[in-house]
Amino acid sequence: LKEIHRLRSLVLCVRSTDFNKEPSVFYATTRAPLLESLSVHHFSVDSERDPNPVRKIGYNWDAPRLRSYAMLDGDNANWPTISENPVLRWKGTLTHLVWLPKTSSGTHCPSAEALLTVVRNQPCLETLRVSFSRDYTNKRAFPLKQDPHISRARLPNLRRLFLEGNLQTCTDLLVHIDHPQSLQQFVILARSCIAESDDTLLLTEHLSEMLSESS
Repeated sequence: LKEIHRLRSLVLCVRSTDFNKEPSVFYATTRAPLLESLSVHHFSVDSERDPNPVRKIGYNWDAPRLRSYAMLDGDNANWPTISENPVLRWKGTLTHLVWLPKTSSGTHCPSAEALLTVVRNQPCLETLRVSFSRDYTNKRAFPLKQDPHISRARLPNLRRLFLEGNLQTCTDLLVHIDHPQSLQQFVILARSCIAESDDTLLLTEHLSEMLSESS
């Protein structure tokens, strides 16, 4: 990693036993002028007894050519605040964003509103894959989809969209994204956790509109 300034692609596999033992360069302000892809994978032998916190690796790196950023698995993955979110450091170049922590509780994943705030500044995105909490954690006075003050995210280059989590949050996000008719892959892995919710109907209607526009 002392030669990080020479790397174009970097895949890191961090174990729970490595926590607080990684090289300082992971977290330091470092120049990576050629780096185009960064993936961080978290591994735990026993996730219940041996939690593996998500690392803030690369948050302070100067990587002006980064196109792909992936964070996979890991515990206690609080979605970074807007001020420290690493994705915003690469808003002019990032084309692939993958954020897939473990989804055992609402603190591990972004809300639809938080994610929209980030991707709204990512016009180059071609692939977006995000996992939300399995439970609906929106504490707003009314659903996000009913808020006229929430700005839409325009992603004119989006080709692949994968959403995983509860149906309500997936719907909140989907109805606020403007994407091209050339969307090639669209996958939702969702469950409804509110018994008397109309989100299933809303999502179905939205998908029907998408299909009619692309035909």
